[in-house]
Amino acid sequence: MHWVTLDHGEAPELPSGLKRFWREPIPAWREGKPGRESDLFPIEGSPNIFTGTTFALDKLRAADMTPWDEVEKRANELLAKFTAPADKGRIHWQAAHVYGQSDIRGHGADVIRHAKEALKYERDPVQRGWLYMYLGDAAGLDWKSKDEATRWYLKGVI
Repeated sequence: MHWVTLDHGEAPELPSGLKRFWREPIPAWREGKPGRESDLFPIEGSPNIFTGTTFALDKLRAADMTPWDEVEKRANELLAKFTAPADKGRIHWQAAHVYGQSDIRGHGADVIRHAKEALKYERDPVQRGWLYMYLGDAAGLDWKSKDEATRWYLKGVI
């Protein structure tokens, strides 16, 4: 494996097909300052909802110590405030991500609920891939559901 260290602002040498995936680092991060939440999750064509409360939703992740009631409360507040389909998709994606990365073993049903809802709205293929992975992981929690888990994983690939 070959590792490359980049100076701030320096782009890696990538094959032409991968160049479209390169994103410049957030300038505040280069200076060691905390970035604005709006720099982290832009949504094209709608107001950027990831300012403050939605980023704070992600900050609630704390493995099995995550305050689950607070996650649901904040997600529901955001869903009531932002009704555009792209916004709803990202809010449900973020909630599925929090559940999936915190303690999926105890919250598989919540992962499935938010991921399925996010798939109705989310168009970004990378975000959709995460959702299918979470659905497969949640379905695979029950040893009887391994076939269902495999179907979700394959949907994310196809």
